[in-house]
Amino acid sequence: MKLNELAVTRPTQQIAKVFEGHFDQRVQFDSMNRKQLHNMYRQVRGVLSEVRSSPARHTSEQNPAYLKMMMMEQALAEKIYEDEMAAQGPGATNPVGMDPQQAAAMAAKQKMDKKDQLTKELEDLKKQVTNKQNELNDVNTSVTVQEWHRRARDGGYYLSEGEVQQAQVVLAAQDMVDKLQDMIEDSTEMQFKELPALVDSIKNQIGQEQAAQFNNDAQSALSGLVQNLQGSKQQLEQALGVVTGQGPVAMPGADAGKMPPGGDMGLAGPPPGEEMPPAPEEMGAAAPAAALGRGRR
Repeated sequence: MKLNELAVTRPTQQIAKVFEGHFDQRVQFDSMNRKQLHNMYRQVRGVLSEVRSSPARHTSEQNPAYLKMMMMEQALAEKIYEDEMAAQGPGATNPVGMDPQQAAAMAAKQKMDKKDQLTKELEDLKKQVTNKQNELNDVNTSVTVQEWHRRARDGGYYLSEGEVQQAQVVLAAQDMVDKLQDMIEDSTEMQFKELPALVDSIKNQIGQEQAAQFNNDAQSALSGLVQNLQGSKQQLEQALGVVTGQGPVAMPGADAGKMPPGGDMGLAGPPPGEEMPPAPEEMGAAAPAAALGRGRR
């Protein structure tokens, strides 16, 4: 292909000829309508922009596909320009008393002004849409609140002023329990995370004996602190249970290992005035093997 082949009156015709001769593709630019031309032009420019912003741009001049897209961009731009000039009338391309360069500059300025005007109109429309959306959201919220208020009144789950105050008191009590839990977590982190690191520093900077003594004293102090905090939290939870009407909240395993009155683990004697029931052997029947754990010999 010779470079001077593109220097023709209508580059779209020459580029279409190049496509047909070198790429075996026929592109009918003249048969495309305005919408098709603009859509294809935007797609081609998008592909070219991706290539130009990627590392492949350094070798793009050796890529036949890239050169093909460049010619397509030029042909589409020329075709769009031709159609716009033809739509403006015979004297639009070269008004009376104005050279071609001045006419082209005026046409470009008119397009830029049109672009600025459309951009401003689009921004105004976006603001209107946003305002309408906010207005719709406000109406939806109002409707939702009114529906909730109606159902709350009819369903009987509307909180009275006294119930709101009572809920505030319960939440304040729960907040105290939560603060104690935070103190327990901070103390535990100090004991098992911060203390070992500090002991290592004392060992390296001061001495091993001092580090061991400090570790023992600190471990004892922190362990006592955590135990006291856990006990205080348990008491606060029991007090909170009284406030909420749920009764004392016992900690899991708090009663484990405690002996009932009488010294037997759940084997206390019968109430006063009652006799022990006879053993199975005394009644002439053997005890079940499952109850004894093994069969009789």
